[in-house]
Amino acid sequence: MQEESWTEDQAKDWETTFTTRTCKKMRGVNNEQILGAVRELDNYRYWWPSSNVSFKVEDPKTLEVCTSWWGIGSCWKGRIEKTTPNEVEWNYYDGAFKGKGKWSVEKEDKDTCNVCYSSDLEVTGMAKYAENFINFGDIQNESMEKALDNLDDHLHKQKQADGG
Repeated sequence: MQEESWTEDQAKDWETTFTTRTCKKMRGVNNEQILGAVRELDNYRYWWPSSNVSFKVEDPKTLEVCTSWWGIGSCWKGRIEKTTPNEVEWNYYDGAFKGKGKWSVEKEDKDTCNVCYSSDLEVTGMAKYAENFINFGDIQNESMEKALDNLDDHLHKQKQADGG
């Protein structure tokens, strides 16, 4: 009987660090509207993709997020470190995840922007014990796909409410 062994790529899928990038094309909104929503921490509850999540805004640039997967709760804190007209960079410094995240917007044409969220994170604390049965990179990508869809919907609803 031959022993099975993981390939290097398979092993990387389950490491305690993960890197993700999720993008969506958005029409009818611009950089300032998109990144303005990302910088406005009090509004995350309107477009973040989970009903099992709570947000605590500690100051205009610091956010604590607590969520639950299958009854297992985790929290992490992030702070906006840098903003430019096309990017918002985050530093996640405490809790279940530590590392960097970045929202970026690239104008594609007059009416279309490509919006991306990328992250390079380390799983820390008690969440590390779940690494053998939870692929955090996959969960992050799925969550960010939903977040981008919800952000797009939120921005269009906001634009309609503002008469646009």
